[in-house]
Amino acid sequence: MSISRTKMLQVSKCLIGLAVMVLQSCDVTDNRRDLLCGNWESVEGKPDVLIYKEGEAYKVTVF
Repeated sequence: MSISRTKMLQVSKCLIGLAVMVLQSCDVTDNRRDLLCGNWESVEGKPDVLIYKEGEAYKVTVF
């Protein structure tokens, strides 16, 4: 089964959005979310991702 590039990008956006919502909803005393921050390089031509903290919010940028 082959998935088009457009469909793969749509799925990637949904998964990243879901991850952001989960990160924002977590209330953990041991805040390990900071470990996710940084530049994440993709494999096989998929979009690169930057995760960073701005104030109390974590943000995601897809390149």
